[in-house]
Amino acid sequence: MSNNKIISVESLIQPSDDTREILHSSLLMETDSGKGITPDAFIANYMTFVSMVIANGHPAKDTCDSYRKNIAHFLRWCLKDARTSPFLLREKHIELYRAMLYKAVTAQGTEYNQNTVYQRMVAVRAFYNAAKQQGLVSENPAEDVKAASIPINDVPFAYYKMEEIKKLVDYVKETGSGFECHRNLACIYLMGVAGLRCVEVHRANQEDINWNDLTMKVHGKGHDGIAYLDAATGRVLQEYLDCLAEQDFKIKKENGLSPLIVSNGNSSSGRRMARNSIRWNINKILEGADMKKRNYACHVLRHSCATALYKNTHDLRVVQDTLRHRNPSVTSRYTHVVEQLEKRPTASLSHMLK
Repeated sequence: MSNNKIISVESLIQPSDDTREILHSSLLMETDSGKGITPDAFIANYMTFVSMVIANGHPAKDTCDSYRKNIAHFLRWCLKDARTSPFLLREKHIELYRAMLYKAVTAQGTEYNQNTVYQRMVAVRAFYNAAKQQGLVSENPAEDVKAASIPINDVPFAYYKMEEIKKLVDYVKETGSGFECHRNLACIYLMGVAGLRCVEVHRANQEDINWNDLTMKVHGKGHDGIAYLDAATGRVLQEYLDCLAEQDFKIKKENGLSPLIVSNGNSSSGRRMARNSIRWNINKILEGADMKKRNYACHVLRHSCATALYKNTHDLRVVQDTLRHRNPSVTSRYTHVVEQLEKRPTASLSHMLK
């Protein structure tokens, strides 16, 4: 690198603003000079390169955040345990990293679950695919070092019955009023009835709603989609927007678009409500309604929508379209759960014991 400052490996993994500026300048000079990318510049800017090889080159911010976290974990392991550059590792070293993941314990004293190990190995492969693309390695040492993911139908998920979602709605109406009440109802309907993810509610803009045919553009995980809203959800959204228009703060537009779910905090009034704030609100509502259970968080509303929808229709395609799943095997988890609950296949055995 042309800059004379000494930069530690640890600062490359999580660079400060000053370090990032030095490295970014170096990256531009190296790219412009045609000399190629140095290992230090690659590590400091790894998500710039990794994002080119995941999600068809157009990953969502959440996807990038997940890959960034998992790759940073691997780079720290290289620094502290392997004590060498990741570009010098071979397949046997990646196998050692995988073995460490299976034995590792979290800060809460529990082992990593199987899907965490799977996701970390996927991220490591992506890191090396990006490095290979930049000519820093000739082969991907993690290519054949994989971890099994949990089959979709073996992943337990929480959900509420629609009677319980109604209880949640009633609680919001009984205990709140005004802007926050309407906003909370809008969030519950968007997730619990329309099946949106929390991040999709967070990303939604007022301009995404087509009131003529009551549809809504959804900014999803890696791809956009369309939600076909029912009349009741449309009314809830209209009542929320009418109330929003009466507030004394100005909506802070982003790229010319008005966020749908807006904060009314002292320092954030009129701004797009943060994902964590939406989650916090839903968790507080669940607690207040005495419906909060272990592993029951914001995403449970989307699961509730899908489960109830399949119970009512027994049409996998309807659920897949509503949740905007590209892969029907992901949607099949709901059919599996509902059919097991309805058929109770072991009942024929217990009947024989009477």
